[in-house]
Amino acid sequence: MTALIVALGLVCAAALVLVVREFKNRISGRHLTEALRDAQTGLPARALIEERLGKALSRAERNSYTLAVLVVSVDRVQLVNESFGHDHGALLLRAVAERLQRCLRDEDTLGRFGKDEFLILLEQVADATAPARVAERILSALAEPFRLAGEHVVPAGSIGIAVNARGTQPADDVIRDAEVAMRRAGQVGGSTYEMFDPSMRALARKRLTLETGLRRALDNGELSVRYQPLVAMATGEVAAAEALVRWQHPDRGELLPADFLTLAEQTGLIEPIGNWVMYEACRVGSQLMGAGARPPYARMSVNLSERQLRAGPALVREVAEALRSTGLPPELLTLEVTETVLVEERDPALATLEALKDLGVGLAIDDFGTGYSSLAYLRFLPVSMLKIDKSFVADLQDGVDTKIVKWMVSLGSALGLSVCAEGVETREQRDALLELGCDTAQGYFYARPVPEPELPETIAGLRRMKPGGVRGHRAAARELL
Repeated sequence: MTALIVALGLVCAAALVLVVREFKNRISGRHLTEALRDAQTGLPARALIEERLGKALSRAERNSYTLAVLVVSVDRVQLVNESFGHDHGALLLRAVAERLQRCLRDEDTLGRFGKDEFLILLEQVADATAPARVAERILSALAEPFRLAGEHVVPAGSIGIAVNARGTQPADDVIRDAEVAMRRAGQVGGSTYEMFDPSMRALARKRLTLETGLRRALDNGELSVRYQPLVAMATGEVAAAEALVRWQHPDRGELLPADFLTLAEQTGLIEPIGNWVMYEACRVGSQLMGAGARPPYARMSVNLSERQLRAGPALVREVAEALRSTGLPPELLTLEVTETVLVEERDPALATLEALKDLGVGLAIDDFGTGYSSLAYLRFLPVSMLKIDKSFVADLQDGVDTKIVKWMVSLGSALGLSVCAEGVETREQRDALLELGCDTAQGYFYARPVPEPELPETIAGLRRMKPGGVRGHRAAARELL
């Protein structure tokens, strides 16, 4: 009897081992399938498409034919997730995948390669222009609106193309080259494609070096703020000072915002940099008040980036804390937002601007005239100033630009907004803007951006001028304002 019990126990144990092993195999198989297929679109995932690319490269080497890899970055997916939820974002990705598939041959491979990216493998490319023709078909397909949650969404996209004619290049290198080209397409404005060439790799390394330096710049004290006065044209009085960031690069010297702010925006570094500039401006404005400056001379104007504006409540808290910690009254701070950002981020931006207005700060539309905003929408923005883009001021001798600026000034007046002209560099521009009725102006004609220690002297010098001022003049007096 004992032997029988032992035998039965051994049989049960063996059966249990077999059951557990089968269960593990099934789980392992399911995980493998999940790793090779994207759950949202059903397309090959990164691991599978990399494997297929490796095999395709081997075939290309053996048979001496060319293949191409396209990396497609789809815009607006994150915006859809934030606006309508991730379920709608998944619907958009599936719809995009279907359109991409219709642009390809049966023998081509389409895969999901990242959160907002797809990879396409074109084997046996007929000629050098074939990948570009595919890219053009894809861009046309993505330009057609998708209907989601009752809204029409145009995802658009950027495409990078890498062609492997040698058949010996590793799969990772081909993908990397296509990604470099895709990022280049995004940097030049998106909704386009770029063919990879080796110079792009050098630019990518240069960009990485610049990004690494920028990440250290704030901690290393390499960033500073310059202040450029805004002048009331009719009286010559200083109305405010705009805070403009500079980077004292250890190797390249002083870099202007155009040299690094786009990179800061793309990497997310713009938020800590922008918040630091805002605090510095509030601190300087508060110090001017403490030194006896009357309120207009202590007013500070600070630019907000797209990422800062997207932060919504977090931005409002940052502004409130900067005002509280420096003691600057909120009515002496103006925040500038570019018209392009307001057009692209309309509804979220409006809610954030309303919350900022409730703090008591002033709001201005920067680069006005470049963002094609709806005038109907402009009526509802809680702003107090329009800043005319310098491109219109530069060509005031042109009758068309003169008419445009006149219209902008009239529009501002009709809406109860003050109007500031940017980039005023000559007496002729100043005189034309005075005649058109522009309220304030800034530019090299009045003063260049100056460091904090020179700001009181610069303001004092402008106060001693006749209305409009004289380019390059700076008073010798250093008295407190």
